[in-house]
Amino acid sequence: MLHQTANNRPALEKKKKISKVNLDTTLNDALRHRGMEFEEQIKNKLKNVKDCQNIKPSEAKRVLKKAAVGDVLYQLKFEIPEKFYEKMGIQNVRLRAIIPDFIEVKEENGEKVLMILDAKASKAARVAHQVWRCNLYWIILTI
Repeated sequence: MLHQTANNRPALEKKKKISKVNLDTTLNDALRHRGMEFEEQIKNKLKNVKDCQNIKPSEAKRVLKKAAVGDVLYQLKFEIPEKFYEKMGIQNVRLRAIIPDFIEVKEENGEKVLMILDAKASKAARVAHQVWRCNLYWIILTI
């Protein structure tokens, strides 16, 4: 790119180096934004969505138990119970709280059941990853 120098001579502008950290942060921010937009589109298409983003993890199980058939809970955050680590034989490691994208409350054979939905904006999302993640959510929610 050309620009004028102090003595009005054209000079080439030096390209600015972009650090890998800045590029990674920018890419991660863009992907996170894309994912949030995708979830918002899904949220707007579903019926009976209850936005749970502001519910404290300590209240999550109570909210889940009170949810009515037909409700879809969005972004309900759960802490990992100590019992999970004990059952799995995990020591010296602690996981962050889990936040399922959507939990749909359904009825089967007269009982309330939960369907955990993991939304992914990427076409390259691996099914194995989604299955593993939903199974982990299920294990944690049923302990």
